[in-house]
Amino acid sequence: MRSKFIKTISWALLIFISYRASAQSQFNLDNDTKFVLSVGTQVVLPAGANLKAVSSQIDIAGATLTIGGVIAGPGSFTGSSTSNLNLSGATGTVNFTQTSAATRSLNNLTLNSSASATLGNALDVYGTIALTTATLNLNSVNLTLKSNSTGTARIANLTGSTLSGASNVTVERYIKLRTPGTGDGTGNNGRAYRLLAPTVNTSGSIRTNWMETGMNIAIGTNVNPVANHGTQISGAGGNANGFDVTQSNAPSLYATTNAVTPTYTAVGNTTSTLNALTGYFLYIRGDRSMNMQVPLSTNMPTSHTTLRTTGTLVTGTQTTFTNAFVDGGALNLVTNPYASPIDWSLVQPACTNVSTSYTLWDPNVGTRGGFVTVTTGGVVSGGGTATKFIQPGQAFFVQASGGVPTVSIQEGHKAAGNNNTVFLIPPESFETALYFIEDSGYRRMADGVNVLYDNVYSASIDANDATEINNWDENIAVDRESKHLAIEGRPVILTRDTISLFMNNMKQRAYEFDFIPASFTNIGLKAELIDNFLNTRTLLSVLDTVSVNFTVTTDPASAASNRFMIVFGPQGPLAIDVITINAQAKNNGVQVNWTAKTEMDMDRYELEKSFNGTAFTKITTVSSMGNSNVPVNYSWLDANPQKGLNFYRIKAIDKSGLVKYTSIVKVGFGKSHPAFIVSPNPVSGNTINLQLTDIENGTYNLVLINDLGQRIFSTRVQHAGGSAVILLSPLSTLAKGVYEIILTGENIRIINRMIKN
Repeated sequence: MRSKFIKTISWALLIFISYRASAQSQFNLDNDTKFVLSVGTQVVLPAGANLKAVSSQIDIAGATLTIGGVIAGPGSFTGSSTSNLNLSGATGTVNFTQTSAATRSLNNLTLNSSASATLGNALDVYGTIALTTATLNLNSVNLTLKSNSTGTARIANLTGSTLSGASNVTVERYIKLRTPGTGDGTGNNGRAYRLLAPTVNTSGSIRTNWMETGMNIAIGTNVNPVANHGTQISGAGGNANGFDVTQSNAPSLYATTNAVTPTYTAVGNTTSTLNALTGYFLYIRGDRSMNMQVPLSTNMPTSHTTLRTTGTLVTGTQTTFTNAFVDGGALNLVTNPYASPIDWSLVQPACTNVSTSYTLWDPNVGTRGGFVTVTTGGVVSGGGTATKFIQPGQAFFVQASGGVPTVSIQEGHKAAGNNNTVFLIPPESFETALYFIEDSGYRRMADGVNVLYDNVYSASIDANDATEINNWDENIAVDRESKHLAIEGRPVILTRDTISLFMNNMKQRAYEFDFIPASFTNIGLKAELIDNFLNTRTLLSVLDTVSVNFTVTTDPASAASNRFMIVFGPQGPLAIDVITINAQAKNNGVQVNWTAKTEMDMDRYELEKSFNGTAFTKITTVSSMGNSNVPVNYSWLDANPQKGLNFYRIKAIDKSGLVKYTSIVKVGFGKSHPAFIVSPNPVSGNTINLQLTDIENGTYNLVLINDLGQRIFSTRVQHAGGSAVILLSPLSTLAKGVYEIILTGENIRIINRMIKN
């Protein structure tokens, strides 16, 4: 009996094979011969070179094998999750070694232009099946598209190609732990719902697929046929309806009905099949080893798991989904029908009467998951990891923007996934994210909204505004025209605007808002958070993230839906056009005068004083004289100025609580020296405010130097003498850091330090 002959192909032998295959029409492998390709190598049998494998094996290992001719004989390929097979001709039947799941695996299977092949037996793919005007017959043998923590297999764009015999395809969907996770099933990650699509139309039941044929028939016991696969599904009737039995038999699998406010109906049994065009809400406890007797909490032990469905693959353009579409601004559930990510920025333009955003269920939001909305540009309401790439196995909502929607998802909408090398120019936006602290100490996002500002948007609600789907737990939205929005598009703020926040389903606990501005061009805006429960106003920013803590107590007003509002207005302490101020030394004091051009609903004026131009304190309050259409004059004498510089400003407060500031004036009292300061310092934005004091009339050079000693800006300043304020905008973007500002003239050289935040 002849022993099996195994060879590892060297570079010399590869060259010989390529030569033999091109010089001869056929490359023969003897019986019982096994060739092992070296990892990382590429072997090419060019066009016209046939491969005759009688009963031999070619172990592709971690290499790439390209075959340009026909494969003849019952031999097989031994692959792995890192093996690549390229077919470039009329290949014939391709067989894989069935010793184990590992030997029948490939990373990528590629059929190049005009190639054709038939799958002879089972194959597992970890990467991509790509056809370019090619034909692949799966021959009803089992093809498994693998999914794990590092990636999910996909079938690329089939436009111009033919994929047949796809009736026995197993599609996996890896379900990772919620963040933060330890990966070992013991982390306090909680359990969450997922909004899923099975990707194939199954002939087997829900139980056969998502439950791995298992069913718990006694409380406290777990039937777990395949470790790290499947999940437990409970429901009314327990075992009688094919569910895992629990004490309450509370449902964990739901179907939806489209409407302005979608409704959720528990699935009645697990004996029915799954449909690739139907979306399902499924509560994922982990794999089927999880304890089902743990009460709902944020500290529930769970594990990662993989859900598998086997059936007929969906290909080609899909326009009809299970749920009947509804108009009138309704939310309509659709699915990603393909075993591939799809690009929302390509899908949405192919639809009609569909808003520019889609809404998905993010399992990392809130206690059990929550809704997140994404625009065609990839902007997300409230942060999170969602992108414009909708993953295989994902169902999502689209909103009707006019009549009854039509949705068309096409092969050309497929995408490879998230491309981190593509950077979008971020829109001007103001995002609000709501957080709470779990018992484990993890800061969990509960919900979020985002307002985008661009003059292409209308102030009225239209297709660019995405309706918020109310979460089952904490929920926030933008309240506009009696509608609740997750993403709103508005014109760029010129002087004033508001964001009315809506909230509900709040719990008695401590919360935290993150207010996150992006790319604001009008940095002169002032942003404030109004808390109607505490009657406070908190200064926010249009440049940097600001966090604000608040608490919901036993007082119902602390959870009122209209508790919070964000107000944008002119930025203090910049000058405003309705109030002017001047100050001058008078006898032993300083006389401060201010004039209101008009007064409407003004309450009072507070005179503030500073010795450094930055830190101000109130020194007096003057009541408003009342409404007037003509200028109204006020004055006050500061009888206790300090020697040197004294700074003054007016804080004007109207009856609604809106605050306005005048510009800052300064008076040198007693003997002083030529000087200038940067105010405020540190500087936010790219405008520098220089306050010159007691500097003689003349022309001066002003230089800005960074912490490396490099001159990054210089200019000439014409000064009329005395005190003045100069505004500089040295660069469109001034980097954070420490700078020196040097002012030089005929008789002076003054150096000051400036910090840029």
